[in-house]
Amino acid sequence: MRGDFFLGLIARDAGNLDGAVARLERALAGGLDAALVPLGQVERNRGNTDVARAHLRRAIELGEDDAILSLGILERAAGNIEQARELYRRAADDGSAGGAYNLGLLEEREGNLAQALRWHVAAAEAGHVDAMGWAGDLSERSSDHEAALRWWRLAAEQGDANSAGQLGEAALQASDYAQARTWFEQAAAAGSEQAEQRLAQLAQHGL
Repeated sequence: MRGDFFLGLIARDAGNLDGAVARLERALAGGLDAALVPLGQVERNRGNTDVARAHLRRAIELGEDDAILSLGILERAAGNIEQARELYRRAADDGSAGGAYNLGLLEEREGNLAQALRWHVAAAEAGHVDAMGWAGDLSERSSDHEAALRWWRLAAEQGDANSAGQLGEAALQASDYAQARTWFEQAAAAGSEQAEQRLAQLAQHGL
């Protein structure tokens, strides 16, 4: 039962969705309710929305971790924005950093920047790295430069390339070229092409 569960997760992570479903269904048939959420997620990725929704609703009834958030993500992908919002809020109210983060993304896309910042800060304070970067970006857009720098630094320290790049841009504007180079190097090492371009520009000018 648990062996099928873990093999199902391995198959899912390897992109073998059919194999994942077979293993997770076997685990579920054996009485392992924890298989409901990953099974719903895999079925969502296979395009079987109704099947995925049924699994996730059952998981919510049983109190399985991440079930509410997973159903919110499904409803958002299906275009059911208000249902997604309600589910994200429920997840956030239950302490889910992912729920707060996704609610922040939804509010930002709708132009509700104050609410977006509120939810991203909540997620960031719970340790969500992507939310830290968003909290920095939204703080900067709200003209709170000190808060932006603080959030970007926290995210960059945990490997976020965009935040490291933002710190590089801030250092560049302050004419602190050594610090700018340090942050751009970190961002480039994490895969930022824009940071690589900035480093090339600094080198061209002998900085």
